[in-house]
Amino acid sequence: MKRLIIITIVLFLTANLYAQQTRYTQDDTSKHYYSKTDFTEIDTLEFWKFNIDRSSELTKNDSINPIGTVRFWRTVSIDDSISIKVYDKLWTPNISYSIYNVKDSIYCKKVSERVRFFSSCVPPDVGGDYIVLGEFILLNTSVCLQCGRYYTGLDYCRPILNSIIKQIDIEKIKSIDSIEAEIGKMIKKE
Repeated sequence: MKRLIIITIVLFLTANLYAQQTRYTQDDTSKHYYSKTDFTEIDTLEFWKFNIDRSSELTKNDSINPIGTVRFWRTVSIDDSISIKVYDKLWTPNISYSIYNVKDSIYCKKVSERVRFFSSCVPPDVGGDYIVLGEFILLNTSVCLQCGRYYTGLDYCRPILNSIIKQIDIEKIKSIDSIEAEIGKMIKKE
């Protein structure tokens, strides 16, 4: 009986860890939060840039803190007409992720679920994306994103990001510098 309990616990923990290690890919299109994202509609890579912030200001008064932030944005703004009317400027799709160590996966998964639960936005603008990238987790903590075009609902961020992540050699991701180097092979860093 004791042996059966131990085997059950080991299987449960193994399955739980495996589930936490899944990568954000086109398989996610079956999930509710990606139901409005067409992963085949990929924007032009040349229109995108990124940067990574490693500043000490990221540390919060929490026992688990991000070790950096990676931000992606489209360099060529889009005239979606609503932004001009409301904000008097063109719309620029963008998305940011806090970078955590993979050992903080349980915490990150809970934050992701909390962000999605409290979001008042609808897909594709619901945040809370959780991406395992080698030794790290990229976690979007925005309840509402600036990725979906107002009139068409076309998601500009996730398809391009998915395309980039699928090309990254996960075995090379051991530090924030390696994340920067791998992403930098595909889009320009600012």
